[in-house]
This record gives sequence, C-alpha cells and structure tokens, in this order.
Amino acid sequence: MLHVIQEYDAQRRREEIAKRIRAARQQFGITQIEAAKLLGCSRIKLNRVEKGKVDVSAVELDRLALTLSLPVSFFYAPSNEPVH
Repeated sequence: MLHVIQEYDAQRRREEIAKRIRAARQQFGITQIEAAKLLGCSRIKLNRVEKGKVDVSAVELDRLALTLSLPVSFFYAPSNEPVH
C-alpha cells in the first residue's frame, strides 16, 4: 500500500512541476519550440513534460531557470503561487 501512495505523490509532483514550467514559459512569451531549443530537447518531449507524462531532468530544469532568470526552486513551489 505504501508503494501506491508514493507513486501517487510522485505523479502529483510531476504534474505540479509541469504546470510551473508551462506557466513560466507562457508568462515569458516563449513557444514550446523556442523553449525546447533552450532546454536542448525536442518539442515533443517538452510537450510531454508540460503534460506531466515524463520527468524533466535536473539539468534541463536548471537550464530553463537560468534562461528565464528564475531560481530553480520556482519550479518546486506549489502551482497556485504566481509566476513573477
């Protein structure tokens, strides 16, 4: 039973991070294609990341944070906190 709870929490966190990535990208007026180039991944992967279907790597998240002048911790904040 504990395994199921941990799996659910991981998916929920993945979805929260995905929302923050999408919100930040949209706030800064960056398309998925532009953001994918900045991250060094394909637009298809970014789309799957933003839907919470796949994980984003720490390196990709760090690269996005640096590009947008955001702290990496921004992506770990609850999704109801505003994008600055």
